[in-house]
Amino acid sequence: MGQFDVNIKWGKEKFNDITVNTDEAPEIFKAQLFALTNVPPERQKIMIKGGVLKDSWDNFQGKLKNGAMIMLMGSADPLPEKPKELPRFMEDMADAEMNQVAKIPVGIENLGNTCYLNSVIQCLRVIPELKTALQEYSQSDAFVKQLKDLWNSLDNSPEAAKPIAFLLVLHANFPIFAERGPQGGLKQQDANEAWLSICRYLHQLPGAGNKDLMEELFGVQYRSETKCIEEGGETEAKVETDKQLSISCFIDTDVKYLLTGLKKNLVEKIEKKSEKLDRQAQYEKNSTIERLPHYLAVNFIRFYYKTGTQNSAKILKDVKFQTEFDAWDLCGPNLQEKLKPNREKLKLLTDKELDLLSRKKKNGVRKIEPPKYTQFEKTHFDEDHGSNNHGWYTLKAVLTHKGRSIDGGHYIAWTKQEDGRWIKFDDDKATVVTEEEVLALSGGGDWHTAYICIFETKKLPVFTPDLENDQMENMETS
Repeated sequence: MGQFDVNIKWGKEKFNDITVNTDEAPEIFKAQLFALTNVPPERQKIMIKGGVLKDSWDNFQGKLKNGAMIMLMGSADPLPEKPKELPRFMEDMADAEMNQVAKIPVGIENLGNTCYLNSVIQCLRVIPELKTALQEYSQSDAFVKQLKDLWNSLDNSPEAAKPIAFLLVLHANFPIFAERGPQGGLKQQDANEAWLSICRYLHQLPGAGNKDLMEELFGVQYRSETKCIEEGGETEAKVETDKQLSISCFIDTDVKYLLTGLKKNLVEKIEKKSEKLDRQAQYEKNSTIERLPHYLAVNFIRFYYKTGTQNSAKILKDVKFQTEFDAWDLCGPNLQEKLKPNREKLKLLTDKELDLLSRKKKNGVRKIEPPKYTQFEKTHFDEDHGSNNHGWYTLKAVLTHKGRSIDGGHYIAWTKQEDGRWIKFDDDKATVVTEEEVLALSGGGDWHTAYICIFETKKLPVFTPDLENDQMENMETS
């Protein structure tokens, strides 16, 4: 039917020029009314002359037009009373108030097995470029609009956000996340699938270069060579290129560290038809990375399907990761050559910092502060905005899973803020944690285990003469 600007009458209140888009599911319109009136969708009765809105727009067919009057019936949830201006003490404050005083970001309410979605959203919020793109996006798109509104609510409200409107558009665009269990409640979902689904949908957001935003910020480009390893088979390797939004960490008994698992995933044994041997034959596929993105998303392959019991199982093995990660060993020779100049700059910078540290210790400086850099070089190649031009990353977010199956358990997000603090987001509860607690999420038991890690390109500071002089002056006055 299209898009119309209508008037809404609810009791004695009237709301003019409210946009109704009948190309979207009625649930989206109900979510709009909930935002306007605080009447929950399940208590809404929406009428137009000659029709009542049900699960489709059929009863409104031919009745909607610009300026049409729509009647809403239903009781609203009570609004919170205006607080009295009284002295408050920390011990008298609710968790949300204490978090506001401590400048701790708010969490997101669990609407019933939606911890997977809450964790993904909190991890997305460590990407300032995405926030800017959402605010600047002017096209009519319910998915983008509701994500932007949820983001704004998390930025501006002292209370945990209710993601009901965004959950509805997620279900409308990805019905798999709307599946329900035998008791009628929403099923638990795979956080990695939700991460990839949301990122792929956001491909429509424009980037700064000739790529879309998500490809620009997260796009990893691979080059692979597949060759028959049986005698008498094809001798020439088949060369292919591929693009992904994340890289995968393979886990087996030999994998103890993140880099090991990532390297193992670049070598794959496959079986396929050999034209030369005229039968199924063994091939080996070797891949290298030819483009590193600004943000590197790593998925730990922790779940597998058990054919005997016909359900999923989880690999609990401890796979260690650090706050800094070097992707050099994953890259092909062409990319490694391009990375060398800025890697050398980082090495020289580290050498200068170590030299300063040594001189401070010799001078008896008791409190040693790291240099406070104010100037930074660009960390992307000139021809590729959003790339990484030296290969080093710093840890920005971890999404964890607790439980033994992908169909159950609980997800939590742990993200690093701009002020350096780590915040644990357990749905609507947000608390400050230490870096040591984050690094302990490597697995090995039934505690929360890293499932997705988000790394950001390490900054490339400029060690200026003025900075060195300031450091020396501080050394003399300490």
